Amino acid sequence: MKRLFCILMVTIAALAACQKKEAPVEVDSLVGTYGTDLKGDGKLVPVVKIDKDSTGYVLYEYSRGDWHRPKDSFSGSDSPEPVRLLTKADLEKEVRHPVDVDVQGVRTKAFEFVHVPAGWTDAGKSKPFTTKTGYFALTMVGPIDLQKM
Repeated sequence: MKRLFCILMVTIAALAACQKKEAPVEVDSLVGTYGTDLKGDGKLVPVVKIDKDSTGYVLYEYSRGDWHRPKDSFSGSDSPEPVRLLTKADLEKEVRHPVDVDVQGVRTKAFEFVHVPAGWTDAGKSKPFTTKTGYFALTMVGPIDLQKM
């Protein structure tokens, strides 16, 4: 009886060890929906949604209660504006000084979505900007601190 029990335990252990393990799914830190607290009352208003498909990142802006992809208004076509990766050099060009942190993000012609370490400050400007969460948008009207929703 003990022998049968031992054989059974060894067999179960061997089968468990041979079980095919799936690779862990890598979570993309940019993908998600982001909003801002416009009134300072803690209620987030959606601003941007970042998705990823087989072609790369896809950016959606929230306007008038609906999500839409920004159109390439300068080309005259009705196609969505291309989304490119944002590099550290791109951010340095925008803020006009060296950036000493890792930078991730995506950009279109009129919008940049940036991820830096939480608490990063753009101290090079006359009006310093500090991101609380590490996510922010650079827009034509200036930087907007974002929170993942």
